[in-house]
Amino acid sequence: MKQSNDNAVYCEMAHNGILKLGDGQHIFVFAGESPAFLPNSQQPASDPSQSRNIGLVKLSANNEVLSDGPEEKGVFYSFNGDKQEQSHKGVIWHTHYGDVANEHATRVKTARLGQGKNLITWEKWTLKEYVSSWMLLVGDDGKAIGAPVQCEYNFRLPPTANFCVIDGKAVVYSGEVNELDDNCKLLRVEFAVPDGEGIKAAAAAAQKQKELDREAAAKELAERPAKLAAAAKKACEDSIMYVNMIRTNPKSFIPKVKEYMAYIKGDALWVPGASGVCLKEGAGAYKDAISALEKQKSMPPVTVPEGLLKSVTAFVNKLGASGSRSLSYAGGHGMKNEFGAWSGGYGEDLMFYCGDAALEICKLYVDDGNKTRSNRAKLTNSAFKCMAI
Repeated sequence: MKQSNDNAVYCEMAHNGILKLGDGQHIFVFAGESPAFLPNSQQPASDPSQSRNIGLVKLSANNEVLSDGPEEKGVFYSFNGDKQEQSHKGVIWHTHYGDVANEHATRVKTARLGQGKNLITWEKWTLKEYVSSWMLLVGDDGKAIGAPVQCEYNFRLPPTANFCVIDGKAVVYSGEVNELDDNCKLLRVEFAVPDGEGIKAAAAAAQKQKELDREAAAKELAERPAKLAAAAKKACEDSIMYVNMIRTNPKSFIPKVKEYMAYIKGDALWVPGASGVCLKEGAGAYKDAISALEKQKSMPPVTVPEGLLKSVTAFVNKLGASGSRSLSYAGGHGMKNEFGAWSGGYGEDLMFYCGDAALEICKLYVDDGNKTRSNRAKLTNSAFKCMAI
């Protein structure tokens, strides 16, 4: 017996999926696969079977098909083995992606900007990754007004976000995260369709803005090494300052520990502006740190010898070049033998990010999950006279 139990989804409705034109007429917009009906012998082993493309159908108030498009017919067998005929007609396809692995339209959105002006936007994806953002204007007959346009700015919109039309502009809000510093931005995206000379003016303004953006990006890229170096230098100096605060006046660091402890939620530390940290002891380790600071005796501060500073700087540079996350980089051991002579004991710790120096030193002192509190012991070892970061 022939039967099917197909639970796959072959169509993605736009948001909003229906454009209301007046007089009860409307356009239904979606991303779907074409051809819609494949013989059993041609059915693929995986879903999706075809590239997803932008399509639409115009319907009357009585849901009669008004758009020009071919009629497709097919059959399928139900779960009980009954043969079922099916068909559709009037679909107008506006994209023609064909590479199943690399070309799919998704996250489709629509907005009615005015009579004869209907905006469709979508994102182009591979099966796994975002590629680009696109837009198209169609008339009330469902036919394209011009070709699809790739957006110069690859904005990302939530899958279920809808446009609001304000003064003839399609407006939507979204969020964006800067991968370099994890800062979040609220984006307001507007689409507008100028008329006549406005098109030329808009194009000229867009080109000018594109040039300004390129200049700003080039300037930012050129200044980034110096800014990063300055930020790193300050973070290192501040770290030494907080270490010496713990050594010379232990109780003065207690407010900092309490400040960060207030951001513990369950088994995680969520300090604003910093990456979340999973904790093994929760607030317990922070309470233990406060108790230790209350009992700890004052000791001399550490100094920063030039040779030791050169040593750790060289170590970090070689560590970065090797891609290692170990205290031993490829081609040499550790940092202690790089510059000058030393005697007695030594200690080494690695931190791969230091945005908030007080937070990083606090985490070292708290030493969550370390039963021996060895990192805390290094910071408060009176035998250590020198330190460099």
